[in-house]
Amino acid sequence: MRFRSKKQNGFQIFAVSGPNTISFGISATAAAKTGLLGFAVERSDPKENEKYFMKGFKVFKTIIPQPDEKTEVTTFEHPVQSFVWDDFTGKPGRKYSYFFHPVRGEPKNLDHSAKPVRIDVETEALFSKTAKHQIFFNRGVASSQVYVRRFGNRNPDQLAKEEGQKKAQEALDWLSRELDEAMLRFVEQVGSADTLLCCFYEFRYEPVVKALREKAKKADVRIIVDAKDNSTSEEKAFPRDENLELIARLKFPASTIFKRESRAAAIQHNKFMVWLKGKDAAAKP
Repeated sequence: MRFRSKKQNGFQIFAVSGPNTISFGISATAAAKTGLLGFAVERSDPKENEKYFMKGFKVFKTIIPQPDEKTEVTTFEHPVQSFVWDDFTGKPGRKYSYFFHPVRGEPKNLDHSAKPVRIDVETEALFSKTAKHQIFFNRGVASSQVYVRRFGNRNPDQLAKEEGQKKAQEALDWLSRELDEAMLRFVEQVGSADTLLCCFYEFRYEPVVKALREKAKKADVRIIVDAKDNSTSEEKAFPRDENLELIARLKFPASTIFKRESRAAAIQHNKFMVWLKGKDAAAKP
């Protein structure tokens, strides 16, 4: 969804929102830019009854000469030094008000006296029965510093060993950001008269693999999986061995699986599912 603020003192804020991310762009006249150090960004969440300045990572060198991966500051002390900014911490289906405070002065003597520019936004629902298109993303490398702060520099397997499965699941849920639930819902929508065409590199996430196996009993499901033999004397074939092991264990019908075995040196990195309504809509791969 798209939003814009009113023009105020030479500034105007524009925003585009998804379920979790709100991207902002700021326009400013030459006069408004004079002496500008950046913006202290404040967010109000009426549902949670919260209002606070957003955190950031970029700092003034004269204040923090050597920031590291644990450095975390507020934009009140270290304003956003850009005319674009993203909030990755939104919650789905939520209304927020953002206040962009123009900051002037010097890093060690900030001037917050300028009136803030307000923009009201609303995030999209995570799942919609009426939307024609929906896009889901898990968390990527951009979130790695936040992951370290929340879970340490440990992967979910390590967390399970050190703090238990509950903590490991918390990390997995944070990383997936409900992408797994979106995939399961997508598969569930496919009707008995429909065709589902799939292509996977790593075909080993058991909840989705099981859902596809069950759907294959009712609808036309065709799945290309990476099965190239790229094994060496030191390492087994990847992801071939794990893909085929799970397929065999779950007893997929042979007509459902198409093995991609050519060009062993090349990564078949395609990952998609295409839902075609009506059996006659799909050509055989």
